[in-house]
Amino acid sequence: MTIQQVDYAGDLLLTRIGQLHDRPGKAPLCDAWLHLRDGLVVGLGEGSPNVSGIATRQVDGGIIIPAPVDGHTHLLFGGDRCDEFASRARGESYEQRLAAGGGIHATVAATAAASDEELLSDALQRIERMRALGTGAVEVKSGYGLSLAAERRLLRLLAELRQAASLPVFPTLLVHLPPPDAAVQQLVDTFCAELIPEAAALGFGFDVFIEQGAFSGRDAEPMLHCAADLGMRIHVHADQLSASGASSLAAAYRARSAEHLEYASDADITAMAEAGVTANLLPGAWLQTGCGRRPPVAQLRAAGVAMAIATDLNPGSSYVYDTVLAAALGISAFGLSCDEALYAITEAPARLLGAAELGHLGHGARAAVLWMPLPDPSALFQRLGAEREGLVFRSEEPNG
Repeated sequence: MTIQQVDYAGDLLLTRIGQLHDRPGKAPLCDAWLHLRDGLVVGLGEGSPNVSGIATRQVDGGIIIPAPVDGHTHLLFGGDRCDEFASRARGESYEQRLAAGGGIHATVAATAAASDEELLSDALQRIERMRALGTGAVEVKSGYGLSLAAERRLLRLLAELRQAASLPVFPTLLVHLPPPDAAVQQLVDTFCAELIPEAAALGFGFDVFIEQGAFSGRDAEPMLHCAADLGMRIHVHADQLSASGASSLAAAYRARSAEHLEYASDADITAMAEAGVTANLLPGAWLQTGCGRRPPVAQLRAAGVAMAIATDLNPGSSYVYDTVLAAALGISAFGLSCDEALYAITEAPARLLGAAELGHLGHGARAAVLWMPLPDPSALFQRLGAEREGLVFRSEEPNG
């Protein structure tokens, strides 16, 4: 079975909820009720509801959580890189794949070769697959164009995707890496003058990949400064493969999040904590690239850095659709608690996307509501690969 979508209009009262996790990561309400109106939470509590005369659905136990929010994906792409997965299993390095024309360059070429209709259709299908697993909102990055013209095309397609998708989509301009033989300074100047302002005008976020073979911190700074001046939500691919200081740079520009963080230092973590930067952990990429160095979860926790988890859905290093599976990996592989993992796929990603009305079910929240016949969220994370049964309650109203 898959998660079933239940549309409603006006008022809906859900009763006899076993556990209502209205603020994920905190103690749930038991034997609870939840009053929804056109996509908003207008009341909740334990025991008998103080509401009558409206449509009511008795769920008889189970758990209710906000539908998960996936705060980091690259799901707008063409082609396939399953051959790369097989080559890694044979012991070939990513550098060898790049030298042979593979890796991200293969996706860039396939994306360029695909028609607009193909790219949009495939992206919508991926979103539908995520929706069937219970996901309630998703961030989608550009980044498989590299050049100004190709990235401009992807921005246009992201704008169309946002309008056509059945879930809220939060688009982000990702400056991924320079095209081969590009003049990096000229590329940075052009992006600052043209592409970043165009993305800002569309209400997109901004992300940059800082790593050896991609952009240096010095390359990234003018773009981060431009994005900050334009009031964009900022994210940084940081310290995934080496210690670059990118996490501290994310803190310097008050980024909403720093992504990956396997090589983040104690100084980086202190800077993130002081600046309120969320750590967006991506265990799918860690798993599919060989289970190398883990992000410093204990240090992040001790410093009070909020932690999110996302799928990093992409064709090369994390072909993962399931936000819940990513959270389960975060528990088993990275050492998060079940409470931390639930917060990491609900309220934490909603906040880093600038959508604090999502990811929780407190008064005034605007979120899809996920019910599952489970005794506790820990069962959701425990049952890897099991068929997922449940209901998502979503308002029929356009703004719900």
